[in-house]
Amino acid sequence: MNIIEAKNIKKSFGEQEVLKDISFQIGLGEVVALIGSSGSGKSTLLRCLIDLEKIDRGTILMEGKPLVENGQYSDKKAIRELTAKMGMVFQQFNLFPNMSVKENLMLAPRLVKKESEAVLEDRCQRLLQKVGLAPKANAFPALLSGGEQQRVAIARALMMEPEILLFDEPTSSLDPELTGEVLQVIKQLADEHMTMVLVTHEMGFAKEAAHRVIFMDQGRIEEEGTPEQIFNHPQKERTRLFLISSYK
Repeated sequence: MNIIEAKNIKKSFGEQEVLKDISFQIGLGEVVALIGSSGSGKSTLLRCLIDLEKIDRGTILMEGKPLVENGQYSDKKAIRELTAKMGMVFQQFNLFPNMSVKENLMLAPRLVKKESEAVLEDRCQRLLQKVGLAPKANAFPALLSGGEQQRVAIARALMMEPEILLFDEPTSSLDPELTGEVLQVIKQLADEHMTMVLVTHEMGFAKEAAHRVIFMDQGRIEEEGTPEQIFNHPQKERTRLFLISSYK
């Protein structure tokens, strides 16, 4: 079953066409890694899926329901219902500095889902335990390392109980020694069959954790396949050259 289906997506910023006739599917429980050089359109594609950017042409379906169909967007209520099924973790942590870890986690579901404090407290505790930060519930972001802040950001996204998680280079702003702790949490989610789309420059992690890898180049999907196919037997010369440069 495909939980996301994109057909012939096109997106431009002014005269610059950043997504050129993009089509792909994401299956339920699948982990898909988007790789490619900076400027290849990976992050823009992710933002279009969750409606942070509008496409110019094409179709995006979620569980068969249109977010946008043939360039025409659904009404605001339908868009809210569909995008509520997704959570997104950005490069920057975007935590509220004047709120504790627990307050950061509980804010959105309290405002949006109107859930009780008891339910939120329980979920917050479980998720902080999952990301290894239960003792930090009352700490403020400034007292946390970058890796800890990003793990809080992942827990915050999970507080909304999304069906799909989108990651936009979640380790790009971290020192190398902090990257592993964040990737470990994402790998755990993959092992739990969470549907995820991950923009990453961590080739080793993409090879290990993803079910499928999509290589983008200059706004197009150049090649896609299993990690074994993409990393060990790339069919396109552009893919091969990118991978060589990535491992230098």
